[in-house]
Parts: sequence; structure tokens; C-alpha cells
Amino acid sequence: MMSFSPIKGFGQWCCGVAIATVLLSSNTLLAQATDQELLAFAQGRASQPRITQVPTWIDQYVAMLCKAPTIAPRDVASPHWQKAIHIYSDTKSVAPMWDPYMKFEAGSILLKAKFAPDQPDQIELFTGMLKREPGFAPEVGDWEFFTINGEATQVTSRGKLVSCIACHRDYAHSDFVTKSYAACASSAFRPEYRDAVWVDGQWVNRPVPVCNGSGNTVYLPASLASTRGQKMTRSEATAAWLQSQALSPNKAETEHAETAPEDLSPLGGPKLRYEPQLEKNTLGYWTEIDDSASWQIAFDKPGRYRVSVLQGCGQGSGGAVVSVSLAEQKLEFTVVDTGGFQKFQWREIGEMEVAKAGQMELVVKPKTKPGVAVMDLQQIRLQRVDRP
Repeated sequence: MMSFSPIKGFGQWCCGVAIATVLLSSNTLLAQATDQELLAFAQGRASQPRITQVPTWIDQYVAMLCKAPTIAPRDVASPHWQKAIHIYSDTKSVAPMWDPYMKFEAGSILLKAKFAPDQPDQIELFTGMLKREPGFAPEVGDWEFFTINGEATQVTSRGKLVSCIACHRDYAHSDFVTKSYAACASSAFRPEYRDAVWVDGQWVNRPVPVCNGSGNTVYLPASLASTRGQKMTRSEATAAWLQSQALSPNKAETEHAETAPEDLSPLGGPKLRYEPQLEKNTLGYWTEIDDSASWQIAFDKPGRYRVSVLQGCGQGSGGAVVSVSLAEQKLEFTVVDTGGFQKFQWREIGEMEVAKAGQMELVVKPKTKPGVAVMDLQQIRLQRVDRP
């Protein structure tokens, strides 16, 4: 039985979605790919890392918006309705998908393969985006949009496609790409509190993100972390809710809720939480020693990984001892004072062995807290050191 990852109601990625970089034989980034080069990438996608761990449902709202421009007038059902996708990427261009704000380089390609849920080997349509030279389309970050037939033998449309621009122009904060598909079953990269969201007069629980462990580098950004520990007070929860509303990139989901709801219990979660502002983009408010953060990772094969953390710490608060555990393994590191909680510094802390394929939880928990807060943590990175 095939498992699927739903992305429903929170992430919107209309016309093209996955990352890759097309290279010339001289290894020069190509910002003006020919039709043949676009087709070559689609045909050779199996040799690239796959972003999606499992077939992923296309959001139904997106399905209504995203139509192949050459065949779908508004009175025709979307070709994406009740379809699933896989997303492919080359390793060089993966990192921007795991950071809500990182921009893609000229020459980056995003490719999405669409298929019926019960026929994953029969691609119906490819949609994609090509990052062009500066000035090509400033209103959408210089992206060119394209579609390819399911056999990957013909580019059926490309250019400044109106239907694609209409969706992507709302995502300027993330380089005009909705990045939530980077993690299976994830509504990540949205600034609302991720355990629950207020939709149509009720709280809706969000699925736990599952990070992709199929490539040579596993990215664990703050925006995908689950947090647990000391509960916020009602005033703290209200402030967090109001902040999430103000920062939401998709106003349509929150415009009906102008004041905080009476029931803030789902937001009464840990004080440790993701701070979505551009200058932060971090796990913050780590003021309680009992608070912890965790990520779910789906590894597709065994391997050994070098572990690094991107941490910041204010003056006088350095020195906290923090443990990082995966399965039965554990590493420890001492937080360094970086001169500010949002002044981040990469720290290599050791290596871990993944003994077998499967889903595992990586947990970060402090053991001591000598200052006002443990640290701010922006990302953890696992880099494979025994590449096949």
C-alpha cells in the first residue's frame, strides 16, 4: 500500500516546484536553458536527489489555481485535481528549499512531476520554474515558468505565464517559491504557530513535518522543529498569536480573525518556539531548561553523518551544555557567546551513525543554562561522510 504525504490548506505551490541546477559541460550555471536542456533534466530526474520522501498530495486549493496554461480555461477542471507529485533536486541547489528566506541562484530549476495517486510511474505533466537573469521578470523574482508533457518529450509552454505569476507573486518573502513541499507532510515555513492553526472558527492540528534524509546533506531548520516543555502564559500565547497573524504571508487564511480567539489552549505550548521574522528565523525564547526541540527524519539508507549546529547566543549567556540525540546516540556541545542571540555561528559537534533506514527523531535538549537563555538555534545540518 502506498503512503502519501498530505499538504492541505496551508502550503501553496502553484506552477513549479523542486530544485535543480542545469549545468553546461563547462560547469557554468545556465540561466537561459533551451527546451532541450529542460527536457534533459526532466528525463534524467531519477539521477537527482528526490525532495519528497513519499508521493505528496497537491493541495486542492492549489489544484484549482494551477492549470497548464495551454489547455485549461477557467471552465475546465484543473489537471492537478486530486493528483500527487514528486519533486526532484540536485544537491547544489537544495539549501534554499530549507530556509524560508534564502534566494535561489540564476540557473536554478524547479521541477514537479504530477501523477494519479495509484499510478506513480505514469507522469501526466511536469511543471517547473527556471531562475532567469536579473531583470527578466522582477515581479516574480525573475522566474520563468514552463510545462512539459508527461513523456518529457515536449515543452508545451514557457515564459511569463499569467496563471503561474498570479499565484507565485504572493510569495515574495520566500523568493516567490512556496517551500513547504520540501518536507513531507509539512506545513512548514508559515509563521503561525505550527502545532495548531485557527481555520474557519476552529483549531486545526497540523501534521508533524518529516525531514528528508535521502540526500548527502540533511537540513533541519528551526521552522520544521517541534517543541515541548514549559507552557506559555495566556498573555504570552496571545502575543504569539497576534504576531503570527501580522506576519502571515497568506492573509486570506487569517483575515476573518481580527482578534485572538477565546480558546488559546493550543497556543499555550512551549515558550521555546519558532520566531519567523526575517532577521531571526530561529528557535527562540529558550529560557526554560526543560524545553526541548526535535525533528523527525526519514532516512532511506544507513550512513555516517557529521553534525553541525548554527547557534547564536547573547553576551553573558554562553556556556550552556546541550545534548543532541538520535536513536540511542548522543552528542554534547557547549554554547558559545557569539555577541548576540541573532548572530549565528556554525559549530561542528561530532558524528553520528544511522544504522538502518527508517524514521528517527533527533532531539536537542539543554543540560545547563547559566544565562538568561540557552541559545537561539537556526539550523542543524547532517552531512554524510561515507558517500556511496
